[in-house]
Amino acid sequence: MTQHYSNQQVNRVPVYLDPATGYIPSDQVAPVESTDSIVIQVMALAANLADSETTYFGAMPVAPTTTAGTRKVYVPKSGTISKVHVYSYSSTAGSGEQWTVSLRLNDTTDHLVAAVSTAASERIFADDSAIAVVAGDFFEIKSIQPAWSTNPEGTSFAGYVFIE
Repeated sequence: MTQHYSNQQVNRVPVYLDPATGYIPSDQVAPVESTDSIVIQVMALAANLADSETTYFGAMPVAPTTTAGTRKVYVPKSGTISKVHVYSYSSTAGSGEQWTVSLRLNDTTDHLVAAVSTAASERIFADDSAIAVVAGDFFEIKSIQPAWSTNPEGTSFAGYVFIE
């Protein structure tokens, strides 16, 4: 059962929240009838990432997972993803092998955001994209970790996906 909070709106669309989770259920995601651009935030809480592992995250404040399709972010309007920016911070930097981040659309197609090779605690993965999407599509952020000589620790992610 969902609750309607009539005093809360996003882009003039009422927000319906699942009282058990506090999130908008996927069956309640409706197209936004607007020509406005929107920004969708993405994040993942701190985790110690393993060598040669692929992880996924979306908009939920939880650690990344190795299971695709469980951190879906639904696209509320048709348009073009024009920017994907992901910031990562590791409390222990780790070594500088190439680390790849992509936007995975509909659990089928990967769009490279960036491949970064740095031994810094802060890593920025950014791309000015042109990815066509329709309302109801979903995406996840996919991270492919290298085989580090020194693993980063306490890595968290934050960023945004800009849809025009």
